[in-house]
Amino acid sequence: MTLSAGIRTGLAGAAVVGVAFGMARYAYGLTLPDIRQELGLSELVLGLISSATFAGYLAGLLLAGWLAGRHGSRAP
Repeated sequence: MTLSAGIRTGLAGAAVVGVAFGMARYAYGLTLPDIRQELGLSELVLGLISSATFAGYLAGLLLAGWLAGRHGSRAP
């Protein structure tokens, strides 16, 4: 089975995002107790911060797709 250049590029990009997002989530979880104690943040605020990072990744992915469709695959 041969994959087109676009599919290979898309898969590589998805892998990069997955690794970067996974490491960020891992580091956030490990440092969360220290962050909470040091800054005095509630669980609600820390959950909102975590949710905002996920929403930012999602918005970036949607924007990248739109940019690629409108301006070509090099734009994003």
